[in-house]
Amino acid sequence: MAESEISLDGGGEVDDLVSLARSAASGDRGATARLIERVRPAIVRVATAVTACPHEGEDVAQETCLKLLDAIGRYDGTTPPRAWSLAIAVNAARDRVRRRATARRAVEGLAARRPPEARSAPSPEREAIAREEAARVLAALATLPDAQRAAFALCAIEAMRPTEAALVLGCRAAAVRVNLFHARTRLRDRLGAGE
Repeated sequence: MAESEISLDGGGEVDDLVSLARSAASGDRGATARLIERVRPAIVRVATAVTACPHEGEDVAQETCLKLLDAIGRYDGTTPPRAWSLAIAVNAARDRVRRRATARRAVEGLAARRPPEARSAPSPEREAIAREEAARVLAALATLPDAQRAAFALCAIEAMRPTEAALVLGCRAAAVRVNLFHARTRLRDRLGAGE
């Protein structure tokens, strides 16, 4: 079945996706809306499968639709619209999974620094220790200047590159790197000292 014959909603009238994509690329807002409406269910399904989480799948689908709106003017027709849209969704979902894994590794790294007796404690004690550790980390973060805290949150927690964080913060990437370095140093000193 040709790309233009594929129905993404499981039935009903079949729109010509290639024609819609070309019209959307030419600036037709109605075609853009119809194209996104047609591919969004597949985007949600793929994003949910890649992230393995319905809530994150919905978030990624929303992010993908925004990316499609931004990119539609550059659509050149060499890739079928459905494949083009799903490639954007898969990349966005993979990015989300990577950020989640990075955050998980950061939390596991903090947990690994706890004394052995804390790691082998019974479950209720372990939960209390985890709450105390989280409170310690949050308290240490609160002592950082805003610029360092923002750089740390974007780069260490959200796994952004300094160049991306610089765009968010409205500064140079070098400033983000310096703030990130100082934030890590201060956090290491505070958390290592048991404050």
